Amino acid sequence: MNENNEMLEPLFKRLEVYAKTSFDLNRLKAVNKLSLIVSNLVSKNIFVLILFITLANINIGAAFLIGKFVNDISIGFFCIAGVYFFVGGFLYLLFKNKIKKMIENKIIFKFLN
Repeated sequence: MNENNEMLEPLFKRLEVYAKTSFDLNRLKAVNKLSLIVSNLVSKNIFVLILFITLANINIGAAFLIGKFVNDISIGFFCIAGVYFFVGGFLYLLFKNKIKKMIENKIIFKFLN
């Protein structure tokens, strides 16, 4: 019986090392995936922020230009807001399901690859 224990002891030590290594490997893979996802989000958010600032300046300029033509600055801002309201509503109704599915697929793809 003692001989069996002596034979199994190295096997259990190897199994313990294997389990620790597997756990560490899976932990590192999870950290890698998380870092990739966060870095993608941060870089895309910076791009969106720059795009937002640029579009805001263009919209303010367009609103002042329209306001100058109609002799009332506030009308220019309301015209720009109305255009965005209708375009945004139209795009939302048209692409609501496609956008949702695209985001779901990207999240699943990032976690599985």
